[in-house]
Amino acid sequence: TIESSAAHMSDLIDRLQTIMDHINRIGLKVQTITGGNPSDALDWNILKYLPYLQEDLLGYADELEAIYQAIEEQDQGLKTSPQASALNVAAKQLRRVSKTPNKLGSKLPEFSEGSGSAYQLIGNVIGNLLNQPLSIDQIYLFNECVLPDPRASFFVRLWDGIKSFFYSFFDTRYNQTVIDEDTLEVWVGQSSLYLDIIQSMIDQGFTKETGIKVKCSVLADNSKIILANATSDNPDVVLSIDTWVPYSYALRGMLADLSSYVDFQEVASHHIPNNFTTLIFEEGVYGLPETQSVYMLYYRKDILNYLGLEPPSTWGEVIGMLPILQSHRMNFYHPLGGDSAFKGYGMTTPLIYQFGGEIYTEDGISTTLKETQTVNAIRFMTNLFTIYDLPLQVSSFFEHFRSGDIPIGIATVDLYLQLKYAAPELSGQWGVIEIPGMDSNQDGTIERYASAYGKASILFENSLMKREGWELIKWWNETSTQIEFMQNIKTNLGEKFLIISANMDALAQSVWDEDIKQPMLRQAIWARTPAITPGSYIVERELSNIWNKVVIDLLDASVAINESIPRITRELNRKFAEFGYKTSTDTSGKSYLVPMNSNIHLWIGDDEND
Repeated sequence: TIESSAAHMSDLIDRLQTIMDHINRIGLKVQTITGGNPSDALDWNILKYLPYLQEDLLGYADELEAIYQAIEEQDQGLKTSPQASALNVAAKQLRRVSKTPNKLGSKLPEFSEGSGSAYQLIGNVIGNLLNQPLSIDQIYLFNECVLPDPRASFFVRLWDGIKSFFYSFFDTRYNQTVIDEDTLEVWVGQSSLYLDIIQSMIDQGFTKETGIKVKCSVLADNSKIILANATSDNPDVVLSIDTWVPYSYALRGMLADLSSYVDFQEVASHHIPNNFTTLIFEEGVYGLPETQSVYMLYYRKDILNYLGLEPPSTWGEVIGMLPILQSHRMNFYHPLGGDSAFKGYGMTTPLIYQFGGEIYTEDGISTTLKETQTVNAIRFMTNLFTIYDLPLQVSSFFEHFRSGDIPIGIATVDLYLQLKYAAPELSGQWGVIEIPGMDSNQDGTIERYASAYGKASILFENSLMKREGWELIKWWNETSTQIEFMQNIKTNLGEKFLIISANMDALAQSVWDEDIKQPMLRQAIWARTPAITPGSYIVERELSNIWNKVVIDLLDASVAINESIPRITRELNRKFAEFGYKTSTDTSGKSYLVPMNSNIHLWIGDDEND
């Protein structure tokens, strides 16, 4: 095995980590002393509480400069030292801060908070030292001979660039070429990195087992499916399509009903039933979930330990910890506080479900936004920002979590990988558990509902190879296949590209690290994504509008809800009538049943994972 190792710099990295820990602790102590007030106009006698502060800061600056010199000596022409030059910048900042130690409360952004602080600069250097890339063009086994120059000449690089440019015009992975009649045509909604792995696995596994030939191509844009279907040039199967897309295709009769196959329920039994809600139309199920997103609660162990706080399990515990966090100029992050003005279902519905509410009546004709549980949930999700003062516009939770001013919050599993690889200086200082929930039924069960949008497999109704297409979809979503897929991704692309399989048995046996896999499995069973109905977009839009009106415009929640109800009702009536369903004003149409937590078994059956 050949790998890039930072073992020869392990002592220097440990010294840098120690300095970071000391800076972090000093920053927390200063926040405690000043009560989180950064005003430069106030006079604080910080040296009374930290008498050796000035000496310590100068000592850290000397240590950083010494470490940089040591890196330069070990560099040996490998160009590592420029990546470590930020240590000199951090040392200068520490010296500058040390000149007025009693003003440190107003200089925390330069000292321990933010992307340009000394703390962050040191962390970036640690990341650069730990994650040095390894690139190999050729390996020579030689005895007594003259080795070629390891650096390619200008003309060699120019010629390789020209060849790569022209080869790009002949890459067949993006082309839907003419397919043989006995070959299953499959479009894949993943990048070409995944496509190579998928095609190889199908050739070596599915085709070898069944004799069914398969040609995979990259699906670069979902709109291409509509255009292809209009001319009957659509594929037989699409893998990894966004789970919110198939409903609109099924509504127009483009997709085959997977639940019509006798072994469908056995295949579906490996999935969380609520992951099917966006794939259901009328009596049919028009897709099989491949992946899912999982929201988790991330917290800084070092900061919470310093503040004497425990990671919260319920929203009541979150509210209880906010005064302590905010007194130290810190806060809690909720996805509703992201920088997007539109608050989609993934942000708004989890709290509604945790409070025991719904957003539709079972027939889909009306919204239930005026029901008590739903109103209470909307009030709570707006009170988090108007009363409890959660941050409103967080452009990057990762950066705030890394710097420590938002040491706890909710994000998808993507943040786990980001922290592991982009913030190695925080190794061992953070943890991840299930998101906070509510005991809405007063039975001791903490309900941690969260949305789980992902990707799915679909089969086209006009395919001449529907039986073969269903066999491929089954095989691709089998436990053993999904386990192998995740192993191949980790081996060929790296852990940063891992997927979260919607097959729970496969996920339980996957190559994910145990420290994230176990809490992820516990959280995934609380997946609950709102169903799609004719006109459901208006409910999502108005929920976002309600939140913005209450939080931004300071309108009362009941008033905002009452303003939205007529617009929702009018649009639902229009869309239901357009597709021939009953409306609140005309009961002569067809009946419609919305899939939800209480009736999902009608389509999927009873499930062992539920």
